[in-house]
Amino acid sequence: MTVFENLFEIRNDCPICLKSNPKILLSNNLSEPKFKKFIDDYYNHSVDERVIEKVKFELAQCLKCGFVWQRHILNKDLLYKLYSQWIDPRQSLFKHLKNQSRLIVLFGLSLQIKLMLFLINDIYQPKVLDYGCGWGKWCLMAQIAGCDVYAFDIVLSRRRFISSKGIKLFNWDDNNQIEFDFINIEQVLEHVPDPKTFLNEISSILKSGGIVTISVPKRLSKKQLKEVPAKNSVQPLEHINCFEPSNLEFLAKEADLEILKINSSILRLLKSFKLDNLSLAFYCVYFYFRTQRIYLRKK
Repeated sequence: MTVFENLFEIRNDCPICLKSNPKILLSNNLSEPKFKKFIDDYYNHSVDERVIEKVKFELAQCLKCGFVWQRHILNKDLLYKLYSQWIDPRQSLFKHLKNQSRLIVLFGLSLQIKLMLFLINDIYQPKVLDYGCGWGKWCLMAQIAGCDVYAFDIVLSRRRFISSKGIKLFNWDDNNQIEFDFINIEQVLEHVPDPKTFLNEISSILKSGGIVTISVPKRLSKKQLKEVPAKNSVQPLEHINCFEPSNLEFLAKEADLEILKINSSILRLLKSFKLDNLSLAFYCVYFYFRTQRIYLRKK
């Protein structure tokens, strides 16, 4: 059997609350001209034609919890192919290297690391994990701050790159006895086929009192729905989950995690950088308000 047999899986029930019979918001074939053009342009014609011909883009919404998801998702092998090959690793690395020196990016990472250390009470050499690390910019900043850093990514080229920088790689099979003080999950949960099981597994490797931060794209708007297909919260093939704030809160409760209210902490840390109000406002708009971010503590 090749990876192109049984191309996709169908998620009929809500992945969050498991309710069946969702409302179908959109139903299109990827072979339709506007979808095919988007995929060809975005992935530089690397997506196999068999996928475009066979896979549907169907957006469902749970009538109970409001969660929005793509019903048809690529099988496990094709998901790996998507992230390791169809997204060109050389172009992806070039984009990372270009962006990592931008002042606003470095400032944002510095603030995230400072907030992490603040929330875990400045533990000496805290054990931290960047799950879905990409090319490792968060890892490297945490390493500079004196953390004991581990990283995980499904893509081999990224794991090799981050390992070459002296970052330890986390493996579910080999490192199942490790517990972390802090876990960073940046723009990952929207890609995960089973977010409920995923967050329970993350909770299992978090120390009691440890903290996990989750960042996902903004909730679905009517404007985004009209723009489909586009690089937005429901991007075809990749953004297979679209969360309401209440969905994240439900998942947290199911995983024995409590929500931290940290607005005042963020403001204190922002002021510690001694920037003018315009810079503070720009940072908040650029980094904080363009995504949904939640901080959770294990009970």
